[in-house]
Formats: sequence, C-alpha cells, structure tokens
Amino acid sequence: MTRTKDNFDTDVLNILERGIEQLVERGIPLDEATTKMSAAFIGSLSDSGELIATSLIRTAPKMLGEHAIMNERFQRKLRDYWADVFDSHYAIVDCAEEFGSDFTKKNVRRATISNALVFQALIRLHARACRIALEVHWLLTGGFPAGALARSRTLHELAVTMNVIGDFGRKPEFLDLAERFLLHHHITNHSDALTYQGLAASGEHKPYTSADMARLERRRNRLIGRFGRLYASASYGWAANLPGAPRDFKQLESLSGIDQLRSYYKWASHEVHSDSKGSALNEESLDGIRTHLSTGPTLIGLSTPAQLSLISLHQCCASLAANGADDASPRDLIALKAIGELLERAKTLCADVEGRLGDERESHVRRSVASHGAHLRQSGRRPTVAVRVVAQHQPRLPLAD
Repeated sequence: MTRTKDNFDTDVLNILERGIEQLVERGIPLDEATTKMSAAFIGSLSDSGELIATSLIRTAPKMLGEHAIMNERFQRKLRDYWADVFDSHYAIVDCAEEFGSDFTKKNVRRATISNALVFQALIRLHARACRIALEVHWLLTGGFPAGALARSRTLHELAVTMNVIGDFGRKPEFLDLAERFLLHHHITNHSDALTYQGLAASGEHKPYTSADMARLERRRNRLIGRFGRLYASASYGWAANLPGAPRDFKQLESLSGIDQLRSYYKWASHEVHSDSKGSALNEESLDGIRTHLSTGPTLIGLSTPAQLSLISLHQCCASLAANGADDASPRDLIALKAIGELLERAKTLCADVEGRLGDERESHVRRSVASHGAHLRQSGRRPTVAVRVVAQHQPRLPLAD
C-alpha cells in the first residue's frame, strides 16, 4: 500500500502514544512520560529535517528539469494568446523611456530658476515610472497578472504625484512644493532609522551610532522648522501646504484630477495587502463545488494590469511634457500623440484576447489542473507543492447579513 502523509502522521502519533504508555507502565508519572517522549521526538526532528533537505538537494536537478518543461509549454500557450499585447506593451514602455531621456537632455540646461525644482522632481518620478512599467511587462510575460496589477498601482501613484507637483508647483503660492517633495525623504529617513533602531535593540542588527541618529534628527528638525509641523507626516507631509492639506493618497488623488481610476486602485490594493478580499480574488470556482487556489502563472486576467500600467505611464509622460519645461515642443507633442495611439491599439488588442479567452475560461482552468496532475503522477511526485493551481473541496462559508 502507498503510504500517504496522513498514514505517516498517524504512525508517528501511535508510536509516541505507545512510548508514553510504556513509560507509565514503568512507574513514570504521565506528565513526565509525555515530556520525555515529546523531547525525544523534537530531538529527532533535526536529524530527519537534515536528511530530507539532503534528499531534496539531490533530486532538485530532476525537479527543475521537469518544471522547465512545464514552464516552456505554458510560455508557448501564453504567447499564443498574448504575444501581440506583450510586444505592444514593451514598445510603449520603450517609447516612454526614450521620450523621457530626450526631454531631459533637451531641457536640463534650459529649465528656468522657478521651474528647475519641478523639472528635477518630474524627471525623477518619470524615470521610476518607466522602470516600474518594465517590471509590469515582465510580470505579464510570466503570466502573473495579480503581481502586475500590484505594480500598476504604484504607477498610478506616480502619475498622481506628478500631476499634483506639475499643476501646483509652478503657481506663485506653491513655488516650494517641488522642493518640499525632493527633501521629504529626510523625514522618512529619520522615521525608518527609528524603526531600525528598535529592531537593533534586540541584538539582531548593528544599531546606528548616536552621531548618525543625531545627524538624521538635525536634518529632520531643520526641515520642520522651515516648512512647519505638518511636514513631519511620514507619507504626504510634503503636500500639507496644498488646498485641503491632504493627509492621505485619496485626498492627493482628488487634487490631481485623475481620480477616475480610484476603483481600479482599490482593486490593485488588495493584491498588495494581506486582506480577505485579496484571498478571495485568488480563488477560481470551476464547477460550483471545487475551488482552485492560484499558486502560479495563468493565462487569464492580464488585460487589466496591461492597460492600467500603460494609461498611468502615458499620464506620467503627459505631465512631464506639460509641466517639466516652460513650453512643450512640437516634438514632445508628437511623441505624446504617438504613445497615445499605441495605447489605444494596445487596448484593442487586449479586448480581442479577452474575447478569445472568454468562452474558454473554464476549460483553461481544467486543463491546467489536468496537465499538472498528469505530470506529477508520471514523475512519481505528490501534488503538494509543484502544482500551479490547487484543486480542493472547500466548505461553504456563512455569509454576513
């Protein structure tokens, strides 16, 4: 008979129980006998764990080879559907990066004194947006839409921040806004250092010296003395002098004029945090009985993060062109128009793929379960870790009124 994990656990518990009974028969009190057997069992775990780890290392090349074959098959299937979307996404990111590079080279010496800090803030934010858009691309091409959605969330935050700095930072009453933003990391540095010092007190890390902490605090205090107490807010203190004194991202988003993506931002937030909604989004109901919990890549759901990331990246480019220099050049406007046209094409490609996948959604999940299960049976391995989509019977949860 094939011994399962449940059989093994039962056997171990039976051995422990018999051992305790034998010790009690020898006159050892039950509590002491239980303690002795527990200590013996825990002591054996170290040796057993080392043996299992050694075995896993020895068999790792075979496992890696098997998974490479599975992943190659998946990648072929993924590109069968999404290759045009992937290529379009990459082309737009490349255009945005080239646009930012050309804009910076052209304007770095021409930025006026009043606009220099806005220019510096915007080009830094735009560069980060290009990097994150490329991260989204790699997650999409790997078949990880949830991860891509999480990174798209950051792109939206960058677009909002660029709009706020660009729209307000050149107004006479807010000329110090870009400088407030660029210097605000000193506030965060001090806060982060205090957190680190608390961990270092346990002896796990080497603490900062008193001189280091004093230097961080002096910088913080100088900035608070210059910009006011509200500047000390860890997240959005740099924006505290704006209308409404925004204290959270939602308020900042309202000032930016691009809060129409708010619901998508909330959706993406569930893939960043460990909340219940995020767990629910990770489930796929196949037939109303079984629930599939995603543990790996998928063909489904790539359209939303692909489009959201490109929309936010386009907004970042538009903000840079509109507010990074005194005047947008014809070349800048043509580049923005080209990126916008590519974005519309990408949206159409996404819709086409989603239409092709729509009728096949359930069959894709079924094939994923079936193909991985067959592979695991052929390789003699148990489907406990390697399977990409886990099929299991779930109890029905009571719903709140």
